[in-house]
Amino acid sequence: MPGIYKPGEGSLELEEVAFGPGLAAPRMKAGGAKASAVVDLDPETFRPAGEGTDGKDPVARVAEKLAGSLAGILAAAIRDFQDQTAGGGRELEDSFRQQQEKLEVAARDLAELKRRLDELAEAVSKQEARSAAREYTHAETAAALAKVRHEMQELSASLTDRMNALFTRQELQQQALSDLEPAFSTISPRVNAVAERLDRQAQAIRSIVDAQTQRDTALDQLVEIFSRMKDSWSPVSIGAGAPL
Repeated sequence: MPGIYKPGEGSLELEEVAFGPGLAAPRMKAGGAKASAVVDLDPETFRPAGEGTDGKDPVARVAEKLAGSLAGILAAAIRDFQDQTAGGGRELEDSFRQQQEKLEVAARDLAELKRRLDELAEAVSKQEARSAAREYTHAETAAALAKVRHEMQELSASLTDRMNALFTRQELQQQALSDLEPAFSTISPRVNAVAERLDRQAQAIRSIVDAQTQRDTALDQLVEIFSRMKDSWSPVSIGAGAPL
């Protein structure tokens, strides 16, 4: 992570530097990609007491040197952290800008897609309206066909019932005729005899009628003769012809 010093990645390194037999001093170094601070402790720091020119205690001199070194290290670390933070900010800004551009492109694509979807929805609505009209027409046609089919079925059923009734009546009549045939065969001689008798009676009646007609004719002739005789024997003719 930026700003955290680890070995080999902008960390603090402590080295031991020998200044002579039995005398060594530590050296601290802040290493990194962009910042580094190296503190070299002066060998005078580790001189025995009384050997220094300023008369300071060696521990105090070491503490002073360490404080200065730590200040330099912290300053370098802060600069390194600021540089890394600035670099990360630029990277974040670039990434944000790229994401923003991608979002703008995606927004334009979505707007175009929405326009196409609206056009498609309008086309689908028109198609649904046409389909609804066709379905309504088909429904009316189907209803008319169903009505005609129902009427044809009723007519066919009525004709079938009438034909069945007619066939039944014909069968009954045939059965009745079949039942009457034995009776006709039994009554036929009697009927023939009655017919002959009626023929004879008719002939006799015809003879009587003819005789009566002849009598009527004779009576008519006789009446006509009497009329003529009556006319010829009128009173005038009687008076004129009497000599007495």
